[in-house]
Amino acid sequence: TEKVVSAEFKLHGFIELIETFGNLAKAKTLPPLVAMTEALADDLNTHAALELLSRMNSVAGADPLAAHLVFLGLFSWTKLEDKVTALRAAKTHASVKAKYLEQVWEKAKATKDFSTLDRLKAELDHIGFSVRMSGSEILIVPQVDFNLSKLEAIR
Repeated sequence: TEKVVSAEFKLHGFIELIETFGNLAKAKTLPPLVAMTEALADDLNTHAALELLSRMNSVAGADPLAAHLVFLGLFSWTKLEDKVTALRAAKTHASVKAKYLEQVWEKAKATKDFSTLDRLKAELDHIGFSVRMSGSEILIVPQVDFNLSKLEAIR
């Protein structure tokens, strides 16, 4: 199960990169890298193919990464688009929820009662969103197992 969790975490990171820096329309036009086809031609060397994916994990590599996730069959274009759209929506909703959490945090600091803030943070964690607090800023970040529909219910 540790390897499954690691793989899910890595794929989520790829989706985050593609959501932030990728252009799926452009990615659909990219051919597979020669190195990728050579790795697969080498007795289906999946380790080498996965290492190539890891090397694409950069701002400049977002489009080729998307193309190769589909080329390798890890996602269809539809599934990849759905994941990117879901992550984008989660970030948008999380941003709104963070503003609400900032109000709760300000009230908690004034009253020295952090129970509501702690409850909200625990609920967010339970549905797959981490809460990062620093200075006067709160970020709510979707994790691998985020549940967008439950985010709206948190009050």
